[in-house]
Amino acid sequence: MSEIVNWWRRPLRAVHTVLREPDAAGYDLEGVLHWLREWRANVYAVNGGGLCAFYQTEVPFHRKNRFLDGRDLFKEIVDACHEAGIKVVARMDFRGGHREVFEAHPDWFARDAEGGPKMNVSLFAACPNSPFRNEGYAFPVVHEVFEHCRPDGIWENAAAFGGRCYCPTCRWRFREETDFEVPLAENWDDPVWRRYVRWRYDSVREHTRKLRDVVKSHGADKSYCGEFFTYLEARARENAEDVDEIAALWDYQMACIFPLTRDSYHSPLLPVPLWRAEEQIKYLRATAASAEQHDASGSAEGLHSAAAAGSAEPAQSGRTPQTLQTPVMLYGHFDNQSRYTTPAGEELRLWLTGMAAQGGSPWDCSFVGVPPSRWWDRRHVDTVQRFYGFMAEHEEAFWGLESVAEVALVHSQRTQDRFASSDPARDGYITHVRGWELALFAAHAQWDVLPPSQVRPEILRRYRAVILPNVACMSDEEAATYRRYVGEGGALLATFETGCFAADGAMRGAGLGGALDDVLGVRDLGLGRRGPLPYAYTRIRWRDTLTAGFDETEAITNEGYVRQVAPRDGAQVHATLVPEIFPQPPDLSYPSLWENDAPVLVTNRYGGGRVVYFANQTDRLNVTSGHPDHQRLLENALRWALDGKPPLVETDAPADVHVTLLRQPHRGALYVHLVNYSGAHGRPVCPPHRAGAIELKLNVPGMATAPRTADLLMSGASVPISADGEGGGQLRLSIPQHRSARDCAYRAVALLCHPERSHVILDAVKDLEALRCAQGDKELPPCGTRGAKQDRERLLVL
Repeated sequence: MSEIVNWWRRPLRAVHTVLREPDAAGYDLEGVLHWLREWRANVYAVNGGGLCAFYQTEVPFHRKNRFLDGRDLFKEIVDACHEAGIKVVARMDFRGGHREVFEAHPDWFARDAEGGPKMNVSLFAACPNSPFRNEGYAFPVVHEVFEHCRPDGIWENAAAFGGRCYCPTCRWRFREETDFEVPLAENWDDPVWRRYVRWRYDSVREHTRKLRDVVKSHGADKSYCGEFFTYLEARARENAEDVDEIAALWDYQMACIFPLTRDSYHSPLLPVPLWRAEEQIKYLRATAASAEQHDASGSAEGLHSAAAAGSAEPAQSGRTPQTLQTPVMLYGHFDNQSRYTTPAGEELRLWLTGMAAQGGSPWDCSFVGVPPSRWWDRRHVDTVQRFYGFMAEHEEAFWGLESVAEVALVHSQRTQDRFASSDPARDGYITHVRGWELALFAAHAQWDVLPPSQVRPEILRRYRAVILPNVACMSDEEAATYRRYVGEGGALLATFETGCFAADGAMRGAGLGGALDDVLGVRDLGLGRRGPLPYAYTRIRWRDTLTAGFDETEAITNEGYVRQVAPRDGAQVHATLVPEIFPQPPDLSYPSLWENDAPVLVTNRYGGGRVVYFANQTDRLNVTSGHPDHQRLLENALRWALDGKPPLVETDAPADVHVTLLRQPHRGALYVHLVNYSGAHGRPVCPPHRAGAIELKLNVPGMATAPRTADLLMSGASVPISADGEGGGQLRLSIPQHRSARDCAYRAVALLCHPERSHVILDAVKDLEALRCAQGDKELPPCGTRGAKQDRERLLVL
C-alpha cells in the first residue's frame, strides 16, 4: 500500500465536549477557541449529529437541534478550528432513535426476549445489525456531515451492542448464518449459545468495517474511531466489541476510562483500579501492534506505514517516526456519574500521569459545551492545562513510544466472556489478571498485555516469561504455540484452570484435562475443581527461591477453589493443600489431613524452558485476600522463572512507584517513566509522599558507548551516570527528590542515543532472545559497528 499522511499518528491532545441541546443557543465559539489554545489542544471532538444535528441537516428523520436558530453551528466550529490549526472530530451518536423514527420503522430497533422494544432512557435502542445504525439512517448522516461540514473524522459513540438484542434483523441473520434460533438464556453447555456469543462479536466487526468504508470514502485522511469499554470489564460480552479483532478498522486506539469516586468502598481497586490508565494503555499499545500486522480484511499486509503531518514531525529526530496507532485515553474531567462535579484532583493527576507513562495520549471529555470559566465546578482546570502544556512542550518525547518489556501477561477475551463477573466475589477472571498486575507493578517488572492476536511464536519469543492468569479458554493451536515457546527455552507461569476449556468456552471432554497439562507438569484427576474452601491452607513442602521469605512459617492462607491434579514424573511439588480447618468450634479446629499431597504449587522443566503452575487461585487471592503472602508467592514465581537473570530495570523505588521502560526508535531513545501512587492506597486519593532520591539501574546489553550525564529538564540540573558491566551495558543514576510536592507524582527519564546506531541498541533490548544471549548464552556482535561514535550522549530527565 502507498504511504499516506495520517495526522492521528502524532501525539494527540484532545478536548471533547458533549454538547447538550441548549448549548447551541449562544454557543461561545471564541471562548472555546481560547480554551483550546490555552490547553494547547490539537484535536477538538464535538457533536456533529446522530441524536440531533448541530448543523442544517436534510437527512430524513435526522432531528435538527431546536436551539440552532438557523445557525450552521458544527460547520462554523470546523471552519474556525481549521483556521486555528486544530483538527475536528465529529461525535456521532446512533445508539437509538426518537419515537417518530420508531413509528415509521419499528423493525429497525432492538427488541427484548419477549419481543418488546428496548429503551435507552427515552430513546428506542438500536443494535449494530440494525438498518438504523447502517444504510437506513446512520450512513446517510455520516455522508452529509463530511460533505456539508468537512470535519477531519468521526468518533462513534455507543459503537457496540450494549446488551442482547432480539430484533427481526438479528433473528433473521443468526438463523441464516447458523440454522439456529437466537438462544434466550445464557448456557455455556449449549453449543448454540457459544455460537451466538461469537456471532455477536462478528456483527460488531462487520458494522465497524462498513462504517469505516463510509468514512474513508471521503478521503484517506479522514479518521474513524469508536467508543470502547470492554478490556477487563465484566460486561464485555454484552457489548461484544473486541478491539483486538477490529484494531485495523480504527485509526487510533481509544479506551474510555473515567476516574470514578462513587461506590469505591474506600478501595483503590473499586470501581476501577487507580492505575486503570496504565493497564488500558498497555492493552491499546498491544492491539495497535495487531493493527499493523493485519489490514481491514484480516490479511497480513498491515495498515499504511504512515508519517506524521507537516510541522508535527519531532525536532532532532534524524528520521521520520513510523509509529503504531496512537493509544488514546478518553477520560472524564467530570465524574462520569456526577457529571457536573470533578473527580478528586489527585486521582485525575494519576489518570494523566499513568496514561503518559505508558505512551498514551489524553482525550479530555466534559459533559457541557461551555468554556471552563463557565463550569459550575472549576477545580483542577489548571491540572489538566499544565499537563497538556507539558506534553505539548515535550511532544517529541511522547512520539511513537514502544515497549521493551520482558514479561507478557496474556489477555483472553473468551475467558473473560465465560468467567468474568461485575461482582468481585464471583469473578473468575478479572481478579486473576489484576492479581498479577499488582505483583508486576510492585516488582518494577517490565511487562506487556498480550491479546490473542499476538499469541504467535515470533511474538512470544521476545519475552523471557509469559503469564497465563487462569486463561481457561484455549484453542489447541494456542496450546501448541505455548508448548513450542517453552520447549525453545521460554518461561511460563500459569494458574488454576488454564487450558481446561476449549476456545469457545466449552469444557474439554472428561479425562482430557487441560490443553497444557503436559507442559505444566500435572495430570488431571477427573474430579474438577474443589471448593470454595474459605478455611483451607497451603503447606510449604520445598524450600527454594519459590518459597523465599517464608522461613518462619509452614502454612499460607488459602481460600477459593483448587484444581485437583497430580504431579507428572519430573515435576517438583513445592506446596500442597491442607483442607479446611474450621475456626469454630475451637475444640474441633485442627487439621484432618496435614499430610495431604494435593499439589498447589508445581514447577516443571519442559524442553529448554521452565514452568510454574499454581493449581489454586493465588493470583486472585492477591486481590481478594488482603494478605501479602500471595503477592510474595507471585513475585517469587517470576524470579524463579527468570532463572536469576537481572531484569531490564532495577531500582530501590518503593513498590508504590510504578516504573516503565519504553523505547523511541526514530530518535534512538529509551525512556523510564515513574508514577508515584503512594497517596493512592484508598479513595479518596491523597497527595503522594515526596519520594527521596531514586536509584535506577538499566541493564541494557550491547552498548558500545555509555552516556555520561543526565539533564533534568524541569529543574535544569544535571546528574552523573556511571556505566558498569561488559560494554557499559549497566547504567546507574540517581534521580534526586523532586523539589515540588505538587509535581512529585510523575517523572520520566530519557536515554538519548545516536540515531545511526540506535537501532542496534534498541533491537538488542527488544529482542529478548538476543537479551538472553547477551547475558551469557552466546556472544553478540559489537553494537557500535553500524554508526559513528557520538562525542557526548545525554540522559534527559523530564
